[in-house]
Amino acid sequence: MKIEKSISLFFIFFITTLWSNNEKWEYPLFEKQKQEIKILTYEELQTLKNSSPPQLVYYYDWELYQANKKILTKGILFTYRNLLAKESFIAGNFTNEKLIPMKRNKYGVFYHIHKLNDNNELNITKYLYRFFIDGIWNLDPSNQNKAIINNTEISIFEFDDFMNYHLAKTEILKKHISKNPLESNVFLVEFKIHESHLKRILNKDKINSVSIVSNFNFWNPYSNFLEKDEKGIYRWKTKLFKGNYFYNFVVDGEWILDPLNENTKFLPNFGKIFNYIVLE
Repeated sequence: MKIEKSISLFFIFFITTLWSNNEKWEYPLFEKQKQEIKILTYEELQTLKNSSPPQLVYYYDWELYQANKKILTKGILFTYRNLLAKESFIAGNFTNEKLIPMKRNKYGVFYHIHKLNDNNELNITKYLYRFFIDGIWNLDPSNQNKAIINNTEISIFEFDDFMNYHLAKTEILKKHISKNPLESNVFLVEFKIHESHLKRILNKDKINSVSIVSNFNFWNPYSNFLEKDEKGIYRWKTKLFKGNYFYNFVVDGEWILDPLNENTKFLPNFGKIFNYIVLE
């Protein structure tokens, strides 16, 4: 209990400090995505009373905050409930078949969050796994998706339209090389987002237009429109000088955050949260 209270007090102190710096801290997600993807705190993990099928979650990662001042990270939550079990491990293709210990809360729910990063997001689309409970292999009873591989029955978890959501990500392509000395600090940047991602998050059957609003185009939502390619990815490239740039996507007139860019900041002049990129 003392550890839980200390974490809660630290979280309150953390939020208070951010407000005192006159910056509003927010999740790097907009409202409809918050409803779709769970955001977990340490206390919520400790009070889970039932197991559930694997799911994509965002969670507070204090180690991540200490490393790069970000707090919210993404992972897959695996759970298993057994009041009599003393210990539980998880193993699968994403652990290189190594046994990874799961944490246990007071309600007998064992849990493990497999942290996602760029490498395993791009290489693994199907998660094969089993639980090792007190020395005995078990399938995930909450997950009905199973298969027999190499004469062994195993539980399976797959992302929906997995590759579509994570390949289309705004990125700094390269520093622009030019003989013109005025362009010595120019970068080539591509803003992009997949149509399926927008449809799912905004609960729309059709996307008519996607543009970008930013300090580099004087906050004009009608200046720069993204064009959809044959893969359903909306793209727009531009050259930008060295500096900091804030932006939102504008989807059919609605200003939204870029869900794949976790760098966000509240701009008081707009009363809104914007993504940002740093070119240096």
